[in-house]
Amino acid sequence: MSEIAFLLNGEVTRVTDAAPTLTLLDWLREDRALPGTKEGCNEGDCGACSVIVTDRSGSRSLNACILFLPQLQGCAVRTVEGISGPQGELHPVQQAMIEHHGSQCGFCTPGFITTMATAHKNGQTNHNDQLAGNLCRCTGYAPIVRAAEAAADDPVPEWMHEDMSKLKVAKAKPKEWARPGTTVELAKWVLDHPSGTLVGGATDVGLWVTKGLKDLKDLGPVAFIDGIDDLSDISITDERVRIGAAARIADVMQALVPIHPDFAEMLRRYGSTQVRNAATIGGNIANASPIGDCPPALIALGATLHLRRGVERRDVLLENYFIDYGKQDRVPGEFVEAVSFPRSADRLKCYKLSKRFDQDISAVLGCFNVRVIHGVVTSARIAFGGMAGIPKRARAVETTLIGKAWDENAADRSWDAFEKDFAPLSDMRASAEYRLEAARGMLSRYLLEDLGADIRVLDVRPVHVKPVGVEEDAPIVAAQVDTTAAAIGKVGVTPKAPEKPTAPDASLADVAAAAAAAASAAAVDIAAKTSAADATAPKGATEPEASPAGPEEAKPAADVAKGPAKPTATKTGDTGADAPSDPAATTSKAATPNKNTAPDAKNDAAKGMEKGVEDSKAQPAEPTEESPATGAGETTEVSEPKDAPPEELAIDSGGEKAADEPSDNGDAEQTAPADAPGDDKDVADAAKDKDKDAKDSETDEPVAIILPPPPKDPS
Repeated sequence: MSEIAFLLNGEVTRVTDAAPTLTLLDWLREDRALPGTKEGCNEGDCGACSVIVTDRSGSRSLNACILFLPQLQGCAVRTVEGISGPQGELHPVQQAMIEHHGSQCGFCTPGFITTMATAHKNGQTNHNDQLAGNLCRCTGYAPIVRAAEAAADDPVPEWMHEDMSKLKVAKAKPKEWARPGTTVELAKWVLDHPSGTLVGGATDVGLWVTKGLKDLKDLGPVAFIDGIDDLSDISITDERVRIGAAARIADVMQALVPIHPDFAEMLRRYGSTQVRNAATIGGNIANASPIGDCPPALIALGATLHLRRGVERRDVLLENYFIDYGKQDRVPGEFVEAVSFPRSADRLKCYKLSKRFDQDISAVLGCFNVRVIHGVVTSARIAFGGMAGIPKRARAVETTLIGKAWDENAADRSWDAFEKDFAPLSDMRASAEYRLEAARGMLSRYLLEDLGADIRVLDVRPVHVKPVGVEEDAPIVAAQVDTTAAAIGKVGVTPKAPEKPTAPDASLADVAAAAAAAASAAAVDIAAKTSAADATAPKGATEPEASPAGPEEAKPAADVAKGPAKPTATKTGDTGADAPSDPAATTSKAATPNKNTAPDAKNDAAKGMEKGVEDSKAQPAEPTEESPATGAGETTEVSEPKDAPPEELAIDSGGEKAADEPSDNGDAEQTAPADAPGDDKDVADAAKDKDKDAKDSETDEPVAIILPPPPKDPS
């Protein structure tokens, strides 16, 4: 008879003769009638089944849907039913969710509550990371995050502290599964069961059961290794870093922060908090997935894999462990004991490309470790995931770099070598051509970042400047700026840091004063043009009615006469923000309001100010060593100054679009002007005026305020 003992919401619970593939979620709902823990995706993605599990290492949130009962031996489990106090007292996160309206349909709420309660207990305030594994379809994340922030400083309720002394756990000796306590016991078990299955965090095997519908006979003998302390050790010395195979990804991530922070940052996107709290680095390596996230980074660091069979041990370079898809250099009875890599100066960068930022499998993962002395590449280790049937090193690319200058042309020299290293496949995540181009682009990113460019999308932030004298509730004139737009758009352009203004406050004030003066002049100009248009319009002229066929067939006559507008800005690559449209078109639109929109003084003021800024733009200065050149039609980024006073900066809160804001659809939002000309001559005259305005605007360059980039978050 096998017995599993653990605490459930503070009470001792014993389960006998449970199948090793029985999940905690099914047991809670079907055997214990605790339906608060929900079943959503049943694969560890949605967080609806989140519970709190506490052991000797502390409390962590886990997904109950892929958590097997034998993994709970000697632990404490707390579900949503156990979050409130013994007398019905609400936990601080529960009270905050009520006060901040953090629940709507309520299906996902239990998972959010347990995850938030875990973070609250552990003092974790990085709420976006902590809640990334919990999906909400109706409420939205803003009120939920506000609730987490509101409860952060409240004390942890007494009932949340588990009394592990109540739990007396006898050593389990089941017939169908094993739970070895040491590496020696594990080595003996694997030798006796060479075809058995080792379960660490069950983030992979769990899906074999819940999605692949495998049962015990498919898995064979099963050993749960998450309780082996000496297999979970992480040792960091001056010479080497050694990580036990059962070390959880969450612990690995924290250990890597001071020595290889980019590796740690990449692991922040590995699954979710719940997944990282369970998954092990040994499992990520041993399953030999071609899209596993850890192997490429470890290969780039020159990692060695430590294998064990009984009392025998052997070492193999990690890059040689992967032979072919589904085939590894491991003999029967052998298992992964640890992985290690030499301690060295940090030159590692990891770039993960996926459709989502969080919880997504990589389409391509590139890891680069290039060493440069006196401007010459002395060594290079580059590895990719998603580019072959195995995690693979880019040896031909490395060869083109070693011994050559590390300059703006380094990536160009390696361009053709990628096709010698890789022949990627096309699948649902990416085509072969896209993967190849993405891999090349990652080398360019590494080069540019190493030369000083800021290429991280999370580091490129737009800053909106509100000119002095503008009403608080007036729309803000914004400039979307990318300080490395020119460099990122073309390999071979050396990025240079923007010139730091000696007095950023004075610069902002000067620009604001110029904008205010120009806005006044522009308002007079707009009024004059409007009066002139009214004087030339025939008395009996009426507005053309919009065609019922749709916006494409209902273009204003003036727009048809003008023809397609000439774009003066492009879409910013990293920020994903739309650049300003043709200023001539914006001005003309401001002068001819939509017939269906009542005049709005605030919008008129904003339009005049926007036109004034366009007219007051200065000619571009010659590029200097500190200030990169920006091509015509490109957008540049306004970076937030470190010492700028808060009253001179206003951050866009994502409010409603102003009436004259250009749409991505181009003509789709164009409507008939109220005072459209009534005959062909007037149409032609109006078109000439617009063409003249457009030509005048072609000589104007976008206004850019070059300020120092914001300080990077040390975490």
